Amino acid sequence: MAINKVQKADGTILMDLTNDTVDANSLLQGVTAHDRSGTQIQGAVVVAPIDDTTTASNKVWSSEKISEELDDWTSTSTVQSDNTVTFSGLDDSYGYKLCCENKLIGISAMTKTGSGTSVTLVFTLTGASAGDVCKLRILK
Repeated sequence: MAINKVQKADGTILMDLTNDTVDANSLLQGVTAHDRSGTQIQGAVVVAPIDDTTTASNKVWSSEKISEELDDWTSTSTVQSDNTVTFSGLDDSYGYKLCCENKLIGISAMTKTGSGTSVTLVFTLTGASAGDVCKLRILK
């Protein structure tokens, strides 16, 4: 039986997880925690390695927590309620680096439409929430 709240007989609360928001989709894969019910959970977010030597023939779609100035990124988009983020008007000649502000995210799917310099990419994310700001950088 999972325990999510520990309270002394005098009413003093020693531990309370009932308002916690952690879930498997907000933890890195391999990380163990307890959700608001007190149940032990394992992280599900997979973060691809960053490879700044990516070429057009060997694209690496990657994510990481933004640690650089947000203004230094090529394109900005906001995560939608279905956990997708869309970037349009991209050049298919390069690889890209995707990051979301102040979060570690995973990419569970990516679809591409168009070609040449009119490419649209739609990423389905784990570990992101609607309204999060994501940035895309072209890797030349």
